[in-house]
Amino acid sequence: SKPVGALDASRLALFRERYASMPPGDAFMYGTHYSAPAFVAYFLVRQRPELNLHLHAGRFDEPDRLFFSVREAWASVLRSTSDVKELLPHFYCPELHAPPAASFLVNSLRLQLGCRHSGEQVGDVELPPWAGSPHEFASKCRQALESEAVSAALHKWVDLIFGHKQRGAAAVGADNVFCPSAYEGAVELEGLPPDDRRVLELQINEFGQIPLQLFAAPHPRRLPGAASRPLLREEELPAAIAVAAAAAVSAEWGDRDGFESGGAG
Repeated sequence: SKPVGALDASRLALFRERYASMPPGDAFMYGTHYSAPAFVAYFLVRQRPELNLHLHAGRFDEPDRLFFSVREAWASVLRSTSDVKELLPHFYCPELHAPPAASFLVNSLRLQLGCRHSGEQVGDVELPPWAGSPHEFASKCRQALESEAVSAALHKWVDLIFGHKQRGAAAVGADNVFCPSAYEGAVELEGLPPDDRRVLELQINEFGQIPLQLFAAPHPRRLPGAASRPLLREEELPAAIAVAAAAAVSAEWGDRDGFESGGAG
């Protein structure tokens, strides 16, 4: 129900102070984004090392800045004023962690990621004490994601990312304001001098971009009990969509017939 940057009250106060100190039109709360290429490279450094190498001129990032443990990553995203990133889908897909060597949390490529200032070698990601393996970790994350508590608040997240709290006064009220250049359509690239255009494109590519706003009104709440229903497999989707479409057409014609019958009377 809140942006990542608003999870900690003391940090949120700093973001609000930043926003209030800037001129209207240029004001923002978060100088970083919740999804960007650098964050993908950060989480997937063990599985897709080429992403990290590309971002750091052929070298891995400093060992102390690499994804080392779930605990440290959570602490950073909760307290750092330069870290509001969200998780990747990989955290919620147990099938991507079996066998263990397939997991992005395991250094199965035996990469030389360096040694931290504490003397600890960067190897596999340290898991929370309640997870005995990457598969168990992802399974429990998935269970939490599909829980009734999260399901009941899912529409609030949609409002922030794709909905009416993405922009404007509703975004300000929800503490959900990012750099102006991050919003689709906020910057007109056509007609800019080549150098200025390259700078803006680089900023957008590196910083991240707010997705297309899909909803102008609050999104409806997910139906109670929906989280406990079995998930559809990909091959089942076409049939489910066809059934839903047929039901919608049937309901529409039923309403129309009832209206016409009432009118005739």
